[in-house]
Amino acid sequence: MAYQFDARFFDGKSIQSIQANIEITKESLKICLDDPNRKLEWPKQSLQLLERPYQGKPAVIGCKLMLGARLIVESSEAFAQILPLIPSRNIKLSHVHHPWRITWLLLVALIVVIFSPIWHLPLVSMWIANVIPYSWEEDIWNTEVKDRFVGAPECVSPQGKNALNKLVTQLSKVSNTKHKFDIRVIESPNFVNAESTPGFHIFLYSGLFKMGSPDSVAGVIAHEMGHSLKHHVIASFINQMGIRTFYKTIFGVSRENIAFDFLNLKFHREYELQADKIAIDLLTKAHINPIGYRQAMEYLAKNAKEYKGLEPYLLDHPTHQERMELVPKDKNNKKMAPSLTKEEWQALKSICDTTVPIVYK
Repeated sequence: MAYQFDARFFDGKSIQSIQANIEITKESLKICLDDPNRKLEWPKQSLQLLERPYQGKPAVIGCKLMLGARLIVESSEAFAQILPLIPSRNIKLSHVHHPWRITWLLLVALIVVIFSPIWHLPLVSMWIANVIPYSWEEDIWNTEVKDRFVGAPECVSPQGKNALNKLVTQLSKVSNTKHKFDIRVIESPNFVNAESTPGFHIFLYSGLFKMGSPDSVAGVIAHEMGHSLKHHVIASFINQMGIRTFYKTIFGVSRENIAFDFLNLKFHREYELQADKIAIDLLTKAHINPIGYRQAMEYLAKNAKEYKGLEPYLLDHPTHQERMELVPKDKNNKKMAPSLTKEEWQALKSICDTTVPIVYK
C-alpha cells in the first residue's frame, strides 16, 4: 500500500498555500488538492530537494517540471519516505551536501558587517553581484523568474528571427563574454520597452519596432546587453531588497513573491549610464552606427510619458537628453551601412506575424 500524508503545497504563482494529500509510490509523488479534479503527479526523476529539515524547519521539495512550486513537508517520517526517490543530482541545496555553504555564509556575514553602514550605495551592490558565482544567477532565473514569462506570446516569424539573430550575433561577438544571450521578442505593439532578467535573458517588446531604423533597435539591444554583462539585475536586487533576502533566494527559501520583485526592479542612474556606455562601445566594435542609439533616445523622449510628473523615476534614470548627449549628432557616420538591409528590417518589424506561447524545457 502506498504511503500517504498531508503537506502544504505552493503552486509558485500564489503566496497562499494549499493543504494537499500526498501519495508516495515507487515512481512518483501524487498530489491531490482540495478539488478532486485537481491532481498532480511529480515523477521521481524530476524531484528536487530544496531544503532538508533543519533546526525545526520543514523539508522543501520541488519539481523540475513545475518550477517555482514547493511542497512543504513537516513530517520527518514522510521526508524519510521521499528522500530515496530524489536523484542525487537534484539534491543541490541541502545543508549536508554543500560543506562550502558555511564558508560562503561566513563570508556573506563579514560583508554585511563591513558594508552595512553604506549598504545603499550602488557600487557596493555591483561589486557583490560581480563576484558571486554565475551559476547562482542562472539558478535564480530557473527557480524564481522564468515561470513569469511562460505562456507569453513570443514572436517567431522565421525571417524576423533571422534578422534578430543577425543583430544579436554582431553584438555578441564583441561582448567579450562566454555566456550566451537568450533574446526573445514578446508581442506587445503598444509597449516600447525591453528588459534584462537574471542569467543573460533579455526580452524585447514588439512596440520597439516602431522606432525608425534597425540601428535604433540594435542600440536598445546593446543597452540591455550592458545590464547583463555587468549583472545589474542582481546588483539592483541586492541593493533594494538586502543581502539576507538575496541569499535566502539563492539557498531555496525565498518569499513566494520574489519573482515579482525581480521584474519590478529599477536600475540606479549609475547602472543606466554604465549600460549606455557599454552599448555605444558594443555598437562601435560591431560596426553598427552608434547614432542609432541616439535616435532611440530621441524617439523615447518624443513618445514616452514617464518623465511627466514622476519624480521617483528621475531619481533612478538619467534624462533622455543626458543619454542623447553620449552620442553627439556630429558622430553620425553616414558611410556606415545599416545593420540590416531593408528586407531584413521589414522582416524584423513583421516578426510577430507568427507567435507561439513561450515554453522552456
